[in-house]
Amino acid sequence: MMYFSMPRARRACWRLSAGLGAAGLLAAGGLLGAASPAMAGATTTLTNPTTLSGNSDVQQLGVTVTGAGVTATFDFDTSLSWTQPATVAATFEPDLVRQGRTLNVSDAYTRTSPGTMAVTWTLSNLNVSWDGVGPLSLGSPSFSATGTCNVMADGSTQTCHLSSGQLGLLDPGFPTAGPYVRLSLAADVTVNSQGIATVRQATFGGNPDGTSTLSLAESPVTDPLSISCSVGAGDELLYSLGTLSSTQSVSVASSLVFDVGAEFPDPIIPFKEDHVSFAQPTIPVDVAASSIAMSGSGSTFDMGAVLHNNVPPTANAGATPYSGNEGSPIAFDGTASSSVCGFPTLVWNFSDGGVAFGAQPQHTFTGPGTYSGLLTATDATGLTNTTTFSITVANLPPVANAGPSMSSEWGVPVTLNGSAVDPGTSEQSLLSYSWTFGDGSPSASGGASVAHTYTAPGTYTASLTACDPENACSTSTTQVVVVKRAAITSYTGPNTSKPSKIVTLSATVVDDLGQPVAGRTVTFMLGSQTITATTSASGVATAMLKLIQRQGTYFVSATFAGDTKYIGSGGGQVFTIG
Repeated sequence: MMYFSMPRARRACWRLSAGLGAAGLLAAGGLLGAASPAMAGATTTLTNPTTLSGNSDVQQLGVTVTGAGVTATFDFDTSLSWTQPATVAATFEPDLVRQGRTLNVSDAYTRTSPGTMAVTWTLSNLNVSWDGVGPLSLGSPSFSATGTCNVMADGSTQTCHLSSGQLGLLDPGFPTAGPYVRLSLAADVTVNSQGIATVRQATFGGNPDGTSTLSLAESPVTDPLSISCSVGAGDELLYSLGTLSSTQSVSVASSLVFDVGAEFPDPIIPFKEDHVSFAQPTIPVDVAASSIAMSGSGSTFDMGAVLHNNVPPTANAGATPYSGNEGSPIAFDGTASSSVCGFPTLVWNFSDGGVAFGAQPQHTFTGPGTYSGLLTATDATGLTNTTTFSITVANLPPVANAGPSMSSEWGVPVTLNGSAVDPGTSEQSLLSYSWTFGDGSPSASGGASVAHTYTAPGTYTASLTACDPENACSTSTTQVVVVKRAAITSYTGPNTSKPSKIVTLSATVVDDLGQPVAGRTVTFMLGSQTITATTSASGVATAMLKLIQRQGTYFVSATFAGDTKYIGSGGGQVFTIG
């Protein structure tokens, strides 16, 4: 039966040489100092030494091997230890140690000399027998071997061969005759290599800025370290690679190389010992699989002070010229603006004195015309950039409103209360107005409100036209209902007479405004007698009537029948003939 354990596994330590101080590191290439000034595109490489180390232990119990007639039984313990001198290096552009930049650090793992693997074999309770000899108990011998074996980091497979010197396990000694046993061990260690894992930590002015897991390989790997614009200019950048670690899978194919036989004094030559080898087999032991955890200390590189951002933002005002209508919001688009420090702050200044903020603001122009604008982009480090743009604002006609419908008697002034609103408020006070009244009278210009007198009853359509300075106009109408005046007819003549006399009948006709109604026919009726007369300019109608009726009491009246302008009316009283 075979099993594995690692009771003596040690955590590897990767550390700087104890005899190399900070001054020595600086003299060796500025390992801890800030990178010297360099032109854009120039690179600096900082390097630190390290040593990877690790070990493994494999036990196989109750091993029995046979070869060329030789049989051996034993418990088998195989211990491996491995070291690898190496360096880690960080290559970067000092000019990119700057706010808002990505510092693509090239991290490299390099072997400085061949790695060394050591193996120790211990065969406990070794018993050997051959050709009727034995089993001989040979104790618990140990063997060791050291050889070159590099710690790779590329996923490849390599086999490292190690072989011990020969050890005499049994020797009867001269001149005694007897069996002898000599033994050496060899191993082919197959390694399935893995990358070297580490955790990168960056600090700016002593403030940690996050970590990133890296896997170092045979070729340099790129670490895209982004430097935020919130990092202060002048803050020192320390770039640290933490403890290196790698678990290398191994399989150990060990072989026992025996030389067994007998020795005895030479019968002819004195003091000479003869050896007769019975067998010299190389007997393999079952392959043992294990792994070696390699580790080493990390390194810190001082990459110097962070430089101030030197890339101004881009101000992009979008598709220009913009267009829209006066009085309506016009949308602007600055989303194509950019900055290495994230999206910049945007301020829009317009030639009409307006200001807007943000990536997609709106602004309303109060009058038509062609306007200009200036977009200013400011990044987190205070750098600015500007661009200009233009806006064409179209004119719109004002919106006229002739007001509510009106009603009045003819001849009475009617006040028409109109209004108009211009979409561009800056032109509101510059609007012009004109009215037509629908009665054939001349149009009137002036304000939005006007008084007009209609001379005859009827329903009229009044129109208000409002125009802006660009002569864009709109018209609105309203109805005016003009009605007849009410007439008041009053009998003003005598109310008594003797029979057969001629009487003068009279009446007055005035309208509801108290004005005389002239030129209208008034019909007088006294009993059964009727006579007409026309009103004078004073609204008075008179008529001479020859009485033909008998004595008695009658009703005398004056009546105006009405016409296109007046509503008819009448009045009378009792008339006595006697």
